[in-house]
Amino acid sequence: MPVLPLKPDEKQCGCPDGKTLFENVYSWNKGYNMIFLEGPRGVGFSYQEPNVSIDTTYNDNLSAIDYYNALLDFFTVYPELLDRDFYVTGESYGGVYVPTLIQHILKEQNLSLPSFANFKGFVVGNGLMSSIQNVRSLPDYMYFHGMVGSEEWNQLAGCCKNPDGLSKADCHYDDFVTIPRFGTFIPKHNASDPNVEKCGKIIENIASKLVWDGAGTLGMGTSREALPSVLQFSES
Repeated sequence: MPVLPLKPDEKQCGCPDGKTLFENVYSWNKGYNMIFLEGPRGVGFSYQEPNVSIDTTYNDNLSAIDYYNALLDFFTVYPELLDRDFYVTGESYGGVYVPTLIQHILKEQNLSLPSFANFKGFVVGNGLMSSIQNVRSLPDYMYFHGMVGSEEWNQLAGCCKNPDGLSKADCHYDDFVTIPRFGTFIPKHNASDPNVEKCGKIIENIASKLVWDGAGTLGMGTSREALPSVLQFSES
């Protein structure tokens, strides 16, 4: 699971000026033992021993097995922690990683294989649960949070019309894009209806590109300037 979304309350120390360290006395590790796993194999801080396996294939199920085996190794090294209550947490793509890991843990428990007797539950924060629901919700979310402007929104509204000509309140944006297993949304092409590809490109731009590059000067470190309305709001 990605370790990027570390929150201030999860860190043991801070370094606001880039030079001076200070202890975070409210860090979660004051009350809990926390282990961060990053995957899939080969990304971020994770690595793969080539003398053990050179297979670079991965998917959600294989990642769940990797996480499970990593936890088994961890508790082998620290058996004194086995009697502690055990929870699995994650966010973002953790909406996939956490449930698949839990499923594997429960499967191993049912087979009476080595597992975690004190497993109590799991937590998912703002998790990705469905790629379809993701593309259906992102454009609306971004508009109502000031990350795209009225021009893009009005163009998007023209993609979903009721028979009376009014815009639909619930638009299935996935009708206009193909959702690949990896990568960005791909606009669909319909020779008899050019509006399909046009709307697909709008959705691709908003939900696949601007979603990562739309906060501008609001502290996200992106290259795209925030909209004037957002800047005015942040200064007020």
